[in-house]
Amino acid sequence: MNRLAWRRGFPLGAFLVLVTMLGCREPHRDVTSVDHFSAPRSAPIGSYHGVSLIDPVLYDCRPPASGHPAMRTVEEDLRQIRDRWRANIVRVPITPANWYLDDLTQRGSYREMLDRVLDEAANLSLAVIIDWHGFGNLEEDQLFTTGCGGGGSVGSFAAGNQPSLTTTLIFWNEIASRYHDREQTLYYEIFNEPLFNDPASGLDWTLWASKAEAIIETIRRYDPERPVMVAGVDWGYDLSGVRRRPIRDGHVIYVAHPYPGYARESCRPGLRCIDVIDCWEQSFGRVADDYPVFVSEWGFGPEEPSCPDSPFRGGVSGYGGPLLDYLARKGIGWTAWSFSTTWKPALLDRWQDWRPSSPFGMFVISALGGDPPASRE
Repeated sequence: MNRLAWRRGFPLGAFLVLVTMLGCREPHRDVTSVDHFSAPRSAPIGSYHGVSLIDPVLYDCRPPASGHPAMRTVEEDLRQIRDRWRANIVRVPITPANWYLDDLTQRGSYREMLDRVLDEAANLSLAVIIDWHGFGNLEEDQLFTTGCGGGGSVGSFAAGNQPSLTTTLIFWNEIASRYHDREQTLYYEIFNEPLFNDPASGLDWTLWASKAEAIIETIRRYDPERPVMVAGVDWGYDLSGVRRRPIRDGHVIYVAHPYPGYARESCRPGLRCIDVIDCWEQSFGRVADDYPVFVSEWGFGPEEPSCPDSPFRGGVSGYGGPLLDYLARKGIGWTAWSFSTTWKPALLDRWQDWRPSSPFGMFVISALGGDPPASRE
């Protein structure tokens, strides 16, 4: 859920300064035709549970930025994610600014780094989600900085993580042509968090669905059957429009990002729910009764003094436990955000041993059946 930005026509000098400053900074049943999709070469999507990486290009930043895994490789993290955390899927967020500054790293291009991620994941039998980690309104090229979608933190990253529809189509044209013949379990999450339900825009699921279909059409020129993931509107949370207007493609998995704040009326004015379960049911649970759904981001953390109404504010008993119980009942798989120390909410407390100490990290590693630390060293 980290936010940055790249825009066509952005002045080159300003863009280089931006990425230099921000590019190396760290700011989720059985299958039937109408139930949970069994992708080619994969298990049912509901059987996948794992974590989201940070942007993989950050592993090769030199010198390493504060909080980054100095002198560690993405291959090491993937092995720990499988062996210690016991995940069977990883989500790979591609931030647009870093993608377009391909010479940011000193070990090769971003494309080569992504190849490394996919190669090692295949060696480890980890499924992979390639996530185009933009957010915003592809129709209007607007960035919304109010409300619980991020508040001031979004404003501070306002220069580069909101790609236009054109740059999004260019990205997926390249990805689909590059990876269409890969014999591994690979999903394309076409756009991280659409904001089409923002009150300032007056736009809704129907318009986002038409944009999503344009992106999928680009992918289908090279990759006719690869499963694509389409997030809900309102920061990826709301999939309720699917029931009246599903995406016109035979290989779609719908995506939700149910952070704890999205079930609070203070974050979503006009919300009408009996309780948090009812909020989830209205926003994505009913859709999961008829279509494949995957939660590609979720997480929680303590209250932040700088943002007392943070969408991440929550705990195990009031949010994490009920959410995973609910997803299990619905047959919904997930990836927790994020395998990091500083991309919030973060699973790791420190990089040295890949082990968590926060309630969030401890809860996730236990939910995955992994190897939590016995005590803090």
